[in-house]
Amino acid sequence: MSDNRVPRDPHKQRLNPWLLGIIISFIVVLGVNAVMIYQSVHTFSGVTTANHYEQGKAFNTLLAERQKQKDLGISVSYSDSGLLKGEMGTIRLSFRDPGGNPLTGIKVTGLLYRNAHAGVDQPVTAVETGSGNYEARVTPPEAGLWEMRLDVTGRMGPLHFNQPITVGEKKREL
Repeated sequence: MSDNRVPRDPHKQRLNPWLLGIIISFIVVLGVNAVMIYQSVHTFSGVTTANHYEQGKAFNTLLAERQKQKDLGISVSYSDSGLLKGEMGTIRLSFRDPGGNPLTGIKVTGLLYRNAHAGVDQPVTAVETGSGNYEARVTPPEAGLWEMRLDVTGRMGPLHFNQPITVGEKKREL
């Protein structure tokens, strides 16, 4: 019987397939990591607040001011006309002192703030409609969760109120 196999040189080693698989796996992992590092450095940083570091350092002062505001006993009630994306809607506010009496003659300004996207925030200016009731007209450009940040000035000093607001999608006509 004849052996047709070519004799193998014992000094020549073949590349081990397991070693080749491990090397290729490391190259793939390093390549994916390089892409992820590039994307994380060259895309949106997530910071939408100016002076965020200074605001963070002053957070305890903000909490103390909010507690002082709670101690005043001023109450705010909120309602809206069912705000929809891209359509003008009405926000109604009612301000009362601790005795339930309406707060009149105050200035109510603020911001309709969208945490998810910078640059779409809307200014809010409420006008008094009588006996402590105020209205503001807004046109939110996007649907979703918004936050209304109000600054109130008057005889009781400066006050700040935050109110979450949900804006719906436009209804489709059939």
